[in-house]
Amino acid sequence: MIRPLCRSLSLAAATALALPSLGGAAWARAVLPVHQTVLPDGALRYSVPITVGDGAPMEAQLDTGSFGIRVLKSALQPDQYVATDMHRSYNFGGGAKFDGVLARAVLGIGPVRGGEPELFQLIESVGCIEGRSQCAASRVKPEDYRIGGDGYPKEGFPAIFGISMQRATSPDSAQNPLAADGKSWILTLPRPGDTEPGRLVVDPDAAERAGFTTLQLKPEDDKSRRLSGWDDADVPACLVQDGGDQRFCGRALLDSGTADMVVMTDTVTRFQPWGAGKKARLEIGGAGGPASVAFTSGQDHSSRVILRPPWLGGTQIITGPLPFYSYDVLFDAAAGTIGFKPRPAAAP
Repeated sequence: MIRPLCRSLSLAAATALALPSLGGAAWARAVLPVHQTVLPDGALRYSVPITVGDGAPMEAQLDTGSFGIRVLKSALQPDQYVATDMHRSYNFGGGAKFDGVLARAVLGIGPVRGGEPELFQLIESVGCIEGRSQCAASRVKPEDYRIGGDGYPKEGFPAIFGISMQRATSPDSAQNPLAADGKSWILTLPRPGDTEPGRLVVDPDAAERAGFTTLQLKPEDDKSRRLSGWDDADVPACLVQDGGDQRFCGRALLDSGTADMVVMTDTVTRFQPWGAGKKARLEIGGAGGPASVAFTSGQDHSSRVILRPPWLGGTQIITGPLPFYSYDVLFDAAAGTIGFKPRPAAAP
């Protein structure tokens, strides 16, 4: 067991430890800028400003493929949070493993702050999951590691904001406060080369919600993974080669946190590129579904397709950011739906 932070608690801090972990109705409507960062290898990352306690705003990687707010301990001062003795680990598909304790603080996204202290993960160490010893975290000194930095020293972010609609079944866990509060939000990512930020609209109004075609998600109740909420990793999708015989259909995860498209399929036994120059379509929701993205593989990171063996059997497609360049995406944690609305074509 990791010992709690060794410091005396003020009355306010001691009270905060006993408060519920969720901020309730204090999470109000907000429109946040979504910033784009280009890593040295050309991979794109997206972020929004968050605050922890009374600290200054920091950029947190915006990740639709994970849930919860997680912050590197080195990015915070001790008086910004109250640590607990609840140890937690969190694994990412890219191979990183975050270890640390849960802590409580009043959290904010952009100009909006929660009304009560909430739980987040205070990351005390970063390593690689079993079988992925060469993950990005292994290629950089611990003091130079940043989240989403692909192993480049001091590239990336001090925090990550996972906005998946999945939730941990235990209230004693880092959560996406928007999903836990039953909110909805619309994500518009900046496209490659855009000079203006994108938008994250929390609690959109009726006019902003108009025009979306939605998919109903299955309830998530996986006790083995201790998750609940809605399974936004189970969106039906197909990757289809135009004029070819290759077609991969299965579950899809819309994942803004990874740069490439990854297809987990039992047709391969190792990681390998699908190949560049293939005309293809990503069909979300099945043929004739609410989203269809035509692209040529290998033109950039977002169109690069990597094939790899599946984790648990069956085919799964990790989309990367590509669908977000063609569609605004509406996540509704109350209704359990994901909606798509075509974006205007990019300026030439």
